[in-house]
Amino acid sequence: MTRRTAGIALIVLSFALWGLVLALPFVDGPVATRAGVGVGLYGLSYLAFGLGCQRLGSALWPWVKGWLAGRSSGEAQP
Repeated sequence: MTRRTAGIALIVLSFALWGLVLALPFVDGPVATRAGVGVGLYGLSYLAFGLGCQRLGSALWPWVKGWLAGRSSGEAQP
């Protein structure tokens, strides 16, 4: 598996983990257990995204931050 493929797979995994976090309110079980699992999944998704960005190269994360900043400011992108 190449570095690029591994990076993309890790970023996709991070989004899948977020999907699981969003599904937790609909799972039966104690609230404390769901909260603990949610925090754990959040941490794992953050780690997977960071490792994916690292695998894709150090230029990816600044690009993502700039892209998000441009979208949140309402400015038109060229």
